[in-house]
Amino acid sequence: MQNLISFDKISKSFKKNEVLKNISFNIKEGEFFGLIGPSGAGKTTILKIILGVYKPSNGKLSINDDKDITKIFGFASQENSFYEKLTVRENLLLFGELYRVDKSILRNRIENLLLVVGLKEAEDVLANNLSGGMKRRLDLACALVHDPDILVLDEPTSNLDPLLKKEILALIERIHLDGKTIIMSSHALEEIEHLCNRVLLLNKGQIIKIDSPMALRNSYSKTDEFILESFPGNYDLITRYLRSLDDVDFIRCKNGKLLFSSSYPKKTLQFIINLLNHLSENIVELRVNKIPFDEAFDILVKQNYYNEYGKAFVESYLKHGYSKDQIKEKLVERGWPTSIIVELLK
Repeated sequence: MQNLISFDKISKSFKKNEVLKNISFNIKEGEFFGLIGPSGAGKTTILKIILGVYKPSNGKLSINDDKDITKIFGFASQENSFYEKLTVRENLLLFGELYRVDKSILRNRIENLLLVVGLKEAEDVLANNLSGGMKRRLDLACALVHDPDILVLDEPTSNLDPLLKKEILALIERIHLDGKTIIMSSHALEEIEHLCNRVLLLNKGQIIKIDSPMALRNSYSKTDEFILESFPGNYDLITRYLRSLDDVDFIRCKNGKLLFSSSYPKKTLQFIINLLNHLSENIVELRVNKIPFDEAFDILVKQNYYNEYGKAFVESYLKHGYSKDQIKEKLVERGWPTSIIVELLK
């Protein structure tokens, strides 16, 4: 597949706020490309640069097509973009005319879209009277009425309940299988894990990683997550013991439970059972799972932070006369993962 869209060292700033920081990546023709990251990561800014709403502050955007950009792209956001006082059909007619679709083909295209998005029976219903899921379907239909090459979706399942999310994602998957290139942003990795050819993980305007969902998952296939709840729950003391293990990382408390990861789960499981007996802690819950995608993303973000700032911390300590053992002790006290500390002190 040839590159359809290319970002070459693009940065974007709003006054003194740098939202994107020197990012480079390509989107290929026919891909389902995912943008994942927390709020404020820069996902919507990337989409708006692609759509021509924003110009990069630095760097170059290349789109492998010289046609009118309004004909190349269809766009649907998390906010409703249709007119609430028009019916479903009237909205599609209006958007078709705005995109200057030839009237000789517009009506047939609308008939097909109504069937594709499942709104045929609601074609004469005012948009304002549609359910939340049907409104999202109408948004997608309006974005597709001019038959664009690329469909851009900015968190299209936002504010939908789990059942409606599944329905909308199934519809988006069908649209992709019909031949559209799709670029979709989301907060949740697991939401579009099975849809995307590749996923770009973004945080604070920087690319953390870009790869296929399977490759991202496989990179953590050897690491398991422990979920521990014990009574009386002296997690501070348990954490100090866990930090003595080289294979245990990313220890944190969440919802009254202790979560940590291990690359040697059998060894760690035996250690934690013996430790809890030694500390007279009663096990309320102890589970070992493969790290879910959203947890993997959190780990990647933290790894990026540690790698970015770790060298500066180490250099600062060395300048102040600390030995490597003393630096390790300091970083352990700060809660830094053992694997990161080992890499920094090589």
